[in-house]
Amino acid sequence: MASDPKDLLLCPCRALDAYIDRTQNLRSNESQLFITYQEGYHKPAAKSSLSRWIVSLLKYVYKTRGRDLPVVRAHDTRKMSTSWALFNGAPLEDILKAAHWASDNTFTTFYLKDVPTSEASFARSSILLSSRQKKV
Repeated sequence: MASDPKDLLLCPCRALDAYIDRTQNLRSNESQLFITYQEGYHKPAAKSSLSRWIVSLLKYVYKTRGRDLPVVRAHDTRKMSTSWALFNGAPLEDILKAAHWASDNTFTTFYLKDVPTSEASFARSSILLSSRQKKV
């Protein structure tokens, strides 16, 4: 349980609960989690809508932080979030588990491409070395 009020505001479970509560009257019998919110036109959100919403959110966050966002697609969020987690000290085992990857090879081969080549090479070698040492 979070004790810092800021953590409570950022809780994804709390956000989903609030979203479900606030959209309940728009759903009727709809069982999909995400629905469109255009006035008078509420239906299950298509993959393209979800993708657009994610990219819009990323652009908004980067803009409010005064940072430039490279061209990004919704799928890129997986790369961005896992790389961010790694470079901010998250244990590799936790990243692999959260992303449902069986081995570090997928992560290091496909998802560290958004960092400079020299850093990615260092990260790949150190990740692989540390994960192999733990398995021994």
